[in-house]
Amino acid sequence: LQTYYEVNNFKPKKPKTLDISSKWLFSRLQTLKMDVTKNLDELKPHLAASKLQDFFLNDLSRWYGHIIREDIKPGLESKHKDSMLYTFYQVMLESLKLLSPFIPFVTEELYQNFFKAFEKEESIHLSNWPEVENKLINKKLEEEMETAKKIIEASNSIRHEKNLKLRYVLSSLTIEGKDNVVSSGKNLNEVIKKMANVKDVKIGTVKEGKEIEDGKVSLDIEINPELKNEWLLSELTRSVQETR
Repeated sequence: LQTYYEVNNFKPKKPKTLDISSKWLFSRLQTLKMDVTKNLDELKPHLAASKLQDFFLNDLSRWYGHIIREDIKPGLESKHKDSMLYTFYQVMLESLKLLSPFIPFVTEELYQNFFKAFEKEESIHLSNWPEVENKLINKKLEEEMETAKKIIEASNSIRHEKNLKLRYVLSSLTIEGKDNVVSSGKNLNEVIKKMANVKDVKIGTVKEGKEIEDGKVSLDIEINPELKNEWLLSELTRSVQETR
């Protein structure tokens, strides 16, 4: 984390707009604040710890971290880089504050080694307890992202059956379903394209595909010369990176 921010000359300045995946993460953070605070007030620290673990592993690392990985690479120009770097910084800081009662020494070390350079408090334990920002809560977006995850799972399942690795880009993915599925496909189009590694996400009729809740997903697995060339370039790039 620190390396990414140093090479990108990061300063924690709020951007004018946030990309949709960052809006989702900030919404999830508010839910986490409410849950952890409630659990601690009710003397149920085990439930609070479970919520924190799930957030760090699934929301922050395995999902959001994967979404932003390519955009925040050093030297790469991305229209969402500032938004993503800012979001990851703020969410990490707020999450560490929530985590500090559980692992005080580890959170303090992380704060001193990185966050203190940008924050006024001398210690993470002198920080105010994170407050819920209701204006950042977007339950509709959270629900759409859950649907998007199911779409990605279906796409990955098709790839597994056809022995097509995720690193190989495909032409398109098609979604059919009820309004909530269609809404997810439209509003989270870019996220789905990135996570499924396809060039296009279409809304249409799916004759054969994977069933998901309230819908169905199909993947265009036809391989043309253009795709083959992209695959070869991808493999070459990966080989060069591995030999460094």
